[in-house]
Formats: sequence, C-alpha cells, structure tokens
Amino acid sequence: MLLLAIDLYGIEPFHKPTRIPIKPGLNIVTGSNGAGKTAIRRVLASLLLGEDLKGVRFVQDQPAQAAVILQARDKGTYRVTADYQKGIFNLSRIEPSGQKLLIEKDRKKITEWVRDQSGGMREEDLSALFLIDRIQFPSFASHLNESGENRSGTVSGLPDSAPKRPDSFSASTPENGREVLTPEIRAEKEKQVREIQSKLEEMAKCEEEMLNSRDLGSDLKRRLGQLRDLGLQENQLLEAETKKFSTLAGLETIRPDLIQQYEAAVTNKQNDLTQSEEQKEETQGQLAQMGETDYFQDRQLRIGAAVMLGSFLLPIFFTLQGPFRYLFPIGVLAGTGLSLFSYLQLNRRIATKKMLERKLSSVNEKIHSVQRKFDKQYKEITDLLSKTGCKDVQEFKDRQRSYQQHLQRKREIVEKRETLLKGETVEAIEQRIQEVEAEVKTLEEKLQSYTGLTEELYRLEESLRSSSSPQESHAIEMPDMGPVPTAAGPAAASASFIPTAISIGMQKTPPLSLKQVEQQSNILYSLFKQTQNGTLHLKENGEIKMNDFGLDQVSSGTADQIFLSFLLATLDQFSNTAFPLVLDEPFSILASPSQETALELLRGASKRRQVILFTVHSLPSKSADHAVALGVS
Repeated sequence: MLLLAIDLYGIEPFHKPTRIPIKPGLNIVTGSNGAGKTAIRRVLASLLLGEDLKGVRFVQDQPAQAAVILQARDKGTYRVTADYQKGIFNLSRIEPSGQKLLIEKDRKKITEWVRDQSGGMREEDLSALFLIDRIQFPSFASHLNESGENRSGTVSGLPDSAPKRPDSFSASTPENGREVLTPEIRAEKEKQVREIQSKLEEMAKCEEEMLNSRDLGSDLKRRLGQLRDLGLQENQLLEAETKKFSTLAGLETIRPDLIQQYEAAVTNKQNDLTQSEEQKEETQGQLAQMGETDYFQDRQLRIGAAVMLGSFLLPIFFTLQGPFRYLFPIGVLAGTGLSLFSYLQLNRRIATKKMLERKLSSVNEKIHSVQRKFDKQYKEITDLLSKTGCKDVQEFKDRQRSYQQHLQRKREIVEKRETLLKGETVEAIEQRIQEVEAEVKTLEEKLQSYTGLTEELYRLEESLRSSSSPQESHAIEMPDMGPVPTAAGPAAASASFIPTAISIGMQKTPPLSLKQVEQQSNILYSLFKQTQNGTLHLKENGEIKMNDFGLDQVSSGTADQIFLSFLLATLDQFSNTAFPLVLDEPFSILASPSQETALELLRGASKRRQVILFTVHSLPSKSADHAVALGVS
C-alpha cells in the first residue's frame, strides 16, 4: 500500500480544500505549530484504521471532509473519504478515466480492506507500530519531569550514582578533575578522532552496502523461486504434450476455406450415400421377393414335365379305351402347356434378376465412387483425421485449438523465463545468491569489527573537551535533592512501543528475532556521531539497556537516538506489512548533527517503506526527498 495524497476541507486549520501530495520514499512535511501536522496524522489514523477523530476541530459553516488517495496491491488507485459531520465513509476506486467507482460504505469493512492491503495485521497493531507520536519518545517524559540532556547528576548521559567504567564512559583524570594534554598528545588524539570519524563514515557506507546486498539477495531468491515454479509448469506442459497432444505435434492448422469446402462436401457426400443406400435397399428387397430362377428348382416347370411324362406312361399301365382314350392327349397338352408357361415366367424372372443385379452393382459402384472421389479430393484432411484419430473435423479443430493454447502457454513460460534470467542461467543465479550471502556475511563481520569505535571516539572527545580549559570541571557539584524522580504517566506510554512490537512480532511466522533487532539497532545507533555510550541490549520484556543503564539513566537526546534505532530495526522485521511509517516530531530535542544522522536513517528505511515525517524544524533535504511546507491559515 502506497499513499499518494491527503485531502482536507473544513478541518482546522484547513479552511479551504487542501491537498497534501505524498510520494514514495521519505516525505518531510514541515510547518510551524498550528499548521495542521497533528491534524493530518489523526485524520490518517481515522481514515485508514477507523480510529475516532479526537482533538481535531472543524471549521464552522464548512463541511468537515477528508480523504486519502492510495495505491493498493493490485496497482489500482483507491480513495477513502469521510464526511465527519454526516458520519459518512466511502471507499472508491478511481478509474484511469477519472471516474470514481463506489466499492464500500461500511466503515468497518473499509478498515478490513485497508488491513488486507497492508498484510492482514490488526488495526490497533498497525497504529501502535507505524503511527508514532511525539509522546512515544523517551525524551517526552523527561521533558514533563523538567529534565533534558543536561539533567543534574549526569555526565554525558550517565548518573553520578551509576558506577563509572573507565573503559567506556570516562577518561582517566588527575585529582583536579582534568587531564593535562601536551600539544603533541592533543594533536595525536585529534588525529585519532579524525581517523575514527573516517572509519565511522566507512561503517555507514558498509551498512548501506550491506542493506543493498540484502535487497539484491532477496531479489535473486525471488527470481530463482519464480524460475523453479516456471520449471514445474513447463514439466506439466511437457507431460500433457506427451499424453494428450502427441499426434498434433508439428501439424499446422487447416485452412478455413478448405474446412468450409470439406464440411459442405461431407454434407453432399452424405446425401448421395443416403440416396444410394436407399436404392440399394430397394433393389435388394426386389431381389429378395423375386423367387427361384433355377430351371431345375422351378416347381411349376417340374409339375408340367411330370404331367407330360405321366401321359406318355399311361398306355403302358392302362388300356386307353372308351373315355380314357382322351387322357393321353389331354395330359400331353396340359403338361406341355404348363411347362411352357413356367419356362416363359422363369426366363422373365431371370432377365429381371439380371437387371436388378446390374442395378445393385451400379449402386455399389456409385457408393464406392463417391467415397473414392471424396477421399481423393480431401486427402489432406482425411489423412490428418486418420493420423490424429479424430472422428470428424470439428473434433480435430477443438483439439487443434487446445493445442494452440498449450503452445501459447509454453511461449509465455519461455518469455517469462527469459525475462527472469536476464541473460543468465539458473546456475549463475544460484552462484550469485551464494556470493551475495557471503558478501553480506563479510559485511556483517566487518561491521562487527567497528564495535567500540564510537566509545573510543567519545572517550577521546571527552578527553579533549575536559582538557581544553583549566577553568572547566569534569563534574558539577550540586546539593542533594533527594531521589531522582521517576517518570510517571506519559513515561510508561513512551516506553510501550518496544514491548508492544515484540508482542506483535512474536505472533508472526516466523516470529520476530530479538537478536537480529538488537544487532541492527547497534549498527544504526553507531551511526550517530555524538554521545554513543556503549552497546545496546534488548530483553524479552522489551526493556532496553545500554551496558548496565536503562533509558531513564541516559540523557534525553541519547534515549531518543536509542529509541529511534530500535524503532527502525524492529520495523525492518515487518517487511511484509505494507503500511507507511508516520512520525510526528521525532527530532525535537536532537542537535543538528544527530538530526542529520536520524534523517539519513529514515532515508534508508524509506527504501523499504514509505515514510512521512511531520516536523516543525527546517531539516536539510536531498533531491530524492519529497518536501511539503504547511502554512498557518
């Protein structure tokens, strides 16, 4: 989630419609007291996290309206709008044409949508981690208790009652409270100071290089993971190609005009074959009804021949006298007539049968001719159908379409692979990952080698300061005023960020690494060029120690530096939560060099998360920063 702009109208001190543009990276919003910095932060909390808009006044006779425009995970542009007088809240999508499409009006659902865009973290956790108010800094409680960086009873941030450690916090001094340095020793120590400062600058560059290497390693691992996923998809496509599309490999799509001709020819062929089959069935039926056509098997012919033969045999067995003498001629004439009639009918049936057989042969020949002509004319298609095992051209087209989609997916995978490889190989990327991890490890070890430089620098600078004037004293004597008062009320709130962040981080998967937070905090804290007093330690209950001293035992400026270091190191563990970091006046008591260092730390953090800084101070900005100046209306 990336904020793009904040709109306000009718909310003090924004009497007129006002837009505050927000850019990726570091945004520095400056303005004097009353310019509206706190109002903007509270409006953001109200729009994005559903918090009540407390402590903000509305302009009389004007609409109390506010909106935040943001880019979501889908790269779309959305706007969350509120009309506080009417109690209306809207979530809209801004189309490229500028039209606003209303998505949601329920405020709880709008907050749930923001949570989903941020990574799913609860709104109260997002508020605790990313909306950092001035009262959460340790120096705020010190200010309420009328103490600051120069509290009585402290020297360079340590109480007089705390045990002094010569190796970390105090230079060896004679009984009069200062160390006398000869010009040669002073020059040598000043040289050592310059060398240590140079090394600390190298350390800052090393830390930046380490962060860049980590980012590069993450990008390489992401590319490698995507390449492996593409490899699995490619294997699945090859398996599908082997099983489903083996007969279609290398075949071109049939021409559309040829398909139309083929389909029309199939219809015509089917009509011709249907007519021919009907004629064939009719002819076969006539042949079946025709009867016997064999002379020796014809029943009437055999009866006639038998009658005629019997007539000739009668005189042998009977004497043909009287009326019987007419039997012989009658039998001969009847047998001859019957035989002749049967013979003529048989010849007619034989002629008809031969004609029907010729007709049947002609029909069969026509059927074969239609099929041969069709197969010869559309041999290209019939061969393809036979080769692919398709029943008809429609099935072939469907399979060919699926095969073309299959090939398109293969081409897309190849293109994605080429894009991810960027001219390299998977083995080369794996080798680069190993090299980057080794480089990160080397840089971490190199940063560890800088441990103690800040303490040494402090010791040398303190030694030079204590010896610069004979009138200066190493410690200030003051009357006993009783126990040092403990921070009450707001002090507990100022120290609540770290325990809250640890509690939230332990619920993550994987859980927050206290050791990594502690190491990163020491690296960030070491970048401050003033008042580095030792090694930071983080306990599981969220308590921060610098050597054996708590935040309430060091100067307010040092405590704010430590707090800011732990804040950025902790939020680095929440890289999957896409929510901007909003800081309200975090540098109020820091000296100019410390402010510049803190600003550089925020610039480093803004490479991984959008940062919005509200401040009354005129801070030095760089070209990459986005500066917004607020005026008092």
